[in-house]
Amino acid sequence: MTPVEYKALRCKLGLTQAGLAAVLGVTRKTINARENGAKITEEAALAIRSLSSPNTEVVATAAEDATSD
Repeated sequence: MTPVEYKALRCKLGLTQAGLAAVLGVTRKTINARENGAKITEEAALAIRSLSSPNTEVVATAAEDATSD
């Protein structure tokens, strides 16, 4: 997965970098690095791909809850 594909998938999910970071349990800085050329491991690619399921609304709600604290 390329950084452009990673960012496009995050945007498709309707998540900010902070929101995706909260859902995946990493920092926003990690998400930013992946979108700007850092190596995206197979594990990281699988994690974001697993979010693009029929339950996308659940992901968005979880991200909102995680970032509202």
